Amino acid sequence: MKVCHTDYYELHVTFLTESPEPPSFVPRGWRFSRIDGDHDYGDGVKSYLTTQKHIAERLEDLIVVVERVADALRALGFEVLRTKVERVVYDARHGFRTRKTPTKEAE
Repeated sequence: MKVCHTDYYELHVTFLTESPEPPSFVPRGWRFSRIDGDHDYGDGVKSYLTTQKHIAERLEDLIVVVERVADALRALGFEVLRTKVERVVYDARHGFRTRKTPTKEAE
């Protein structure tokens, strides 16, 4: 298993859509995904836009970014359930995918 010892921010917008296709607005560097059964919102398919940002970026600026993405989705008629900026300090599941971060094999 690859593990990642790093420090970065992950930005999320959770929203509702019936379509399995990404919305017409997906900012560059953001990923669209859908999950059936959210641990916070329960059963049913929820959609997400997610991106990662370097820890050196100002938290206040990142909050503005995630809220602008949410506002753009609302303007397109989507119901936004949640906006979130989280600081990731360790991620064993996806650590191999982060940018410019050292990895090592776990024992």
